[in-house]
Amino acid sequence: MACRRASLFSAVIAMPTTVPQPRSSTPVNSLDDVRTRQLQACLAGPSPSVETAAVPSSSIAGVVKDALQRHYGTLKGAALSMKPRMDPSQLSRELESGDFKLEKLDRLDDIGKAFVSKALHDAFGDPDPKAIARRLIREARTRLDELAEVVAL
Repeated sequence: MACRRASLFSAVIAMPTTVPQPRSSTPVNSLDDVRTRQLQACLAGPSPSVETAAVPSSSIAGVVKDALQRHYGTLKGAALSMKPRMDPSQLSRELESGDFKLEKLDRLDDIGKAFVSKALHDAFGDPDPKAIARRLIREARTRLDELAEVVAL
């Protein structure tokens, strides 16, 4: 046992007193060849066997998603402004998959409902030029009536 302690003691004494300097690395001129596998997969694009479930913007869910993002800034903002609140990730998933129920739009404030309704009308409304002209005339008359009321006060 004494022999073992002596050999351990001599091994500790034989240790160098300074820590050796690390080897200097070689400078890298370009990082073009250095890529992770995940980045390489992103650059390669989706594999042919993977189907994406993205909703086209011409669908109702796509138009609603675009309108919510334009009005509230983000889908998270839209989800948190709903009464009662909706989970932002659930809203995003439902809009992406097309499973969003229009009854959930009732949770929005009145201005949000109007914005989404206008976006739906603009996307799917009557493209007839006469109908557009009649709508513009009706809106102009409404505004003129409002102005007349303000001036009469």
